[in-house]
Amino acid sequence: MDAPTSYPLSRPWEDTVLGKLAKDSSVRLFPKKSILINEGDEGGSLYLILSGRVKVYTSDASGKELVITICEAGEILGEMGLDGGVRSASVEAMEPTRCAVILMSQLKARLREDPDLGMELIQLLIQRNRRVTTTAKDLALANVYSRVTHLLNSLAVKNASGQIVVGERLSQQDIADRVGSSRDMVNRIFKELTKGGYLNSDRRTITISKKLPSNW
Repeated sequence: MDAPTSYPLSRPWEDTVLGKLAKDSSVRLFPKKSILINEGDEGGSLYLILSGRVKVYTSDASGKELVITICEAGEILGEMGLDGGVRSASVEAMEPTRCAVILMSQLKARLREDPDLGMELIQLLIQRNRRVTTTAKDLALANVYSRVTHLLNSLAVKNASGQIVVGERLSQQDIADRVGSSRDMVNRIFKELTKGGYLNSDRRTITISKKLPSNW
């Protein structure tokens, strides 16, 4: 892991209370695939993502992963440590990621004296909770096909050629981890959708050719 380095915060965070707090903290660079947080570790710091993207996940004894959420610049990590407990999930960099590392002792001291900081944290946590609640609802109530198509539709963007593509470069294993399924099941779904002319994938670029059917 790189030693702490000083970097200027980029907008819009530099003018917020949380951004000003982060500006006084150390900044760390995390290479792709590196682990920022390990589930079960002591939580002594909060991370503010300045650039890059990470996945928050949990895993069982066999190593099977369930991705809880994806976080990007402007989001916080490690907030569960505010209660003094251990880390509730692991975090891995999906691409080179830069984070301000705010000591929990420093954060608690500022929270006691600055109500605006508390409100910013509450707003960020509510946004995170909404996203995680939607994921949990899909896992509990939707079948695997519905979870896969919901993920693809949620990531769909129009490229420069006018095609509808999935905005992230995802392998079938990545998709399986995100929807709580097996790679074999995702592969079966992709084969059927490809056969029906609904999508095609090439080197992890997934193109959606027409509206995905609601049922499989």
